[in-house]
Amino acid sequence: MCLVAIATFAQSDILRLDYKYTATSRDKETIVDYRLHTSTEKSMFYNTTSLWMDSVSRSDAGRTAYGEMAASMMSKGQGASVPDRSANIFVCKSFSDNSMRVYDDFCDQFALYDENLDEMRWEIGDSVKVILDYECVFASTNYHGRTWIVWFATDLPIQDGPWKFHGLPGLILSAEDTTGSHKFEATGIERTKIQIPQMYRPDYYSKEDRKSFLKAKRKYTDNPLAYILQSQGIPPNANIKVTDLNGNEIDPNSLEDSSLDFLETDYR
Repeated sequence: MCLVAIATFAQSDILRLDYKYTATSRDKETIVDYRLHTSTEKSMFYNTTSLWMDSVSRSDAGRTAYGEMAASMMSKGQGASVPDRSANIFVCKSFSDNSMRVYDDFCDQFALYDENLDEMRWEIGDSVKVILDYECVFASTNYHGRTWIVWFATDLPIQDGPWKFHGLPGLILSAEDTTGSHKFEATGIERTKIQIPQMYRPDYYSKEDRKSFLKAKRKYTDNPLAYILQSQGIPPNANIKVTDLNGNEIDPNSLEDSSLDFLETDYR
């Protein structure tokens, strides 16, 4: 994204920020790109590929075109490059009514839950540093099991940030938990006239309790094969063959990922 100078800020301005999210465990590092589309009234945080996939899924023609593209790529041994919804969280904030709605899914479970924006409390420090040519101020918060250190730009007076972050007198351009496991870092910012998107497939989701959903997601993440077998009523000792997107057989144990906990840990 090309960076543009935002000399003055108006209440009607709409901004788009790109963030690099880095998750680091003891044995691997995962990097995912996200976008924050925000204004003083509302915002949406999403992965652009996941949003695009939801948009094409609304029509038979879109689903057919995607299926043909995926089949073609897999036949060429490019299965790992097929666009997917692995970055599947959407966070929609409404500053006018002080609410936040989160959409998340795993396997075949699609959940939405609501939170009040008053839940996140901040301590603002006096340290400063420059990010994307903006002087940013230090702040910290304890939120849903983690302590976070963030940097926000008062020259961008929208009380928003990546993921669920909000409530400071300026946009949050960087956020990292104190264990170093999770980090969001702004990589680009622009003023735009493109309106903030809405969820293309809200019909996928049902309302659930946040902690109950995260407990189920943890169970799936720790042992995907066991979770799927149980949900389908298949005996755990069944002879199951697992392959990757290119049809190569893989060890089911390689799918397990218990080394990195979620952004929120208070579900335990």
